[in-house]
Amino acid sequence: MRHAYATSHAYRRAAAAPDMLDGFLCLVFLVGLYLGIALPLPGGIPLPSVLAGVAGLLLLSKNMGELRSAHVLAGGSALSIAVLSILASGEISLLGEKFKGFVQLTYSILMAFGFFLAARHFSRAGFARIFLALTLAILIGSALETAFPAVRAISDGFRGTVFDSGVYAADQRDLSLYGRIRPKLFTSEPSFIAFGYTLFAFCWYVLSRQAGKVVMYLTLLGLGYFLIRGPTILFGVALVPVYEIFLASRRRMASGQKQLDVCRAAIAAIATCLLVAIGAILGWEVLSPRIDGILSGRDPSFFARIMAPAIIAGDVLTEHPFAGVGLTGWEALEAKVVHLYATTEYLAYDVQFDGASQSLTNYFWALWIFMGLFWGTAFVVAISCLLRSLGVPSLAFCWSVWIVFGQAAGGFVSPRTWAVMALAALVSVLHEKHQRRPGLARPRRPAPMEPHFALPAPQRGGAAL
Repeated sequence: MRHAYATSHAYRRAAAAPDMLDGFLCLVFLVGLYLGIALPLPGGIPLPSVLAGVAGLLLLSKNMGELRSAHVLAGGSALSIAVLSILASGEISLLGEKFKGFVQLTYSILMAFGFFLAARHFSRAGFARIFLALTLAILIGSALETAFPAVRAISDGFRGTVFDSGVYAADQRDLSLYGRIRPKLFTSEPSFIAFGYTLFAFCWYVLSRQAGKVVMYLTLLGLGYFLIRGPTILFGVALVPVYEIFLASRRRMASGQKQLDVCRAAIAAIATCLLVAIGAILGWEVLSPRIDGILSGRDPSFFARIMAPAIIAGDVLTEHPFAGVGLTGWEALEAKVVHLYATTEYLAYDVQFDGASQSLTNYFWALWIFMGLFWGTAFVVAISCLLRSLGVPSLAFCWSVWIVFGQAAGGFVSPRTWAVMALAALVSVLHEKHQRRPGLARPRRPAPMEPHFALPAPQRGGAAL
C-alpha cells in the first residue's frame, strides 16, 4: 500500500508540470513587467503593470493547488504586518491613501507569487534562453530606435497613446548629459528600459551554463550602457559578486544538499572585485560626464535615487522609529522633502517635482520610511519565511539582489519591486537544479506496478479449487 501511494503521489506531483498556457502567461508577465502599462480604476486606485498583473493572477489561480499552509501563513503574516504598521503609524486622516497602498502591495505580492509558482517548474536552460532573448530584443530595439527616426516615431506614438502620465519629456537634459536623446522603446521613460534590460541580463547570467559567462554578461552591460545610457545598468556590475558569492560558491554535500563553501566564496569575491575594478577603470572615460554632473550638483536623478531617500529615512526613523509614517504615507513627507530639496548643497539649482513620491525613488529606503524599524524588520522576517517555504536556497542572494535594484527604482508597493524578489527567488531555485528537464514536456503516466511475487502456474491433472 505504501508503494502504491508513493507512486500515485509521484504522479500527482509530475502532473503539476507546466503546460503551454503557463509558458505563455510567464512570457506575458515578463513583457508586461518591462512595459509597465497602468490601468486607472474607479476610486483613484491605479492598476500598475496591468499585463503582468493579469498574467500573474491567472497563474496564481491556475496553480492554486500548489499552495501549502506554510505559504499562506508566511504571506498572510507579511500582509498583516503591513496593516498593523498602518494602524500603528497614526495619521487617521491619511488612512484612505494608506489603504490604497495596501491594496497595491497585496496585488503586487500576489501577482509575483503566482508567477513564481508556475515558473519554478520550468527548466533552467529554458528560462535562460527566454531571458537572453528578452535582453537581446531590448538591445536591438534600442539600437534601431537610436538609428532610425521612423522607429523612434512609432515608439513615441505608442507612449503617447498608452501612458496617461509619467511620460518622460526631458530630452533636452539627455542632450546635455549624454549628447543625444536616449531611447524609450515603448516604455514611459528610459529608466524602465535600463531596469528591464539589467534585470533580464542578470537573470540570464545566473541561469546560463556557458563558460566565460561573466565576460559575456559584462559585455552585455557595456553595450547596454552605450546604447541606453541608463545609470541603472551600472548596478548590474555590483550583482556579479552577489551571484558568485551566494550562489556560484555553493557546493553539493554528501547528503545531497548544497551549502556555501566559504573558501570558494572568498576566492570568488576577490576575483569578481578585481574584474569589476578593471571594468570600472575601462569605463571611467565613458562615465565621466555623468560623474561630473553628480559632483557638480547637476544630476537630480542621482540625488532622488541615492541621496534624498537615505536622508529622509534618517529623519523619519529619528522621529518615528517604531512604525515610520505608514504605508505610502507620502503626504506626511511633503514638508520634509520640500525643505530638503530647497536647502541641500548637493543640487546646483532648484528642482520641480509633482510630489514626494516622484522625488524619492528608492524602494529599499521606502521600506523603513513607511514601516519603521520594528514593523519593517518584522515584514522582512515574514517575507524571508515565505521565501524559505518556497524552497529558496539563499536568502542572502535574494535580499542582496532586491536591495541593489532598489537603488534604481521607487515604489515600495509597485509590481516591479516584488517582481524583482520573485525573479531572484526563481533563478536561485532553478540554479540549484542539477538535472535538465524539458520545460514544456507533458508528464508520462507511470508504468503499472509489477507484483513483488509470481503466482505458481497450475499443474496438469491437479485438483481444481
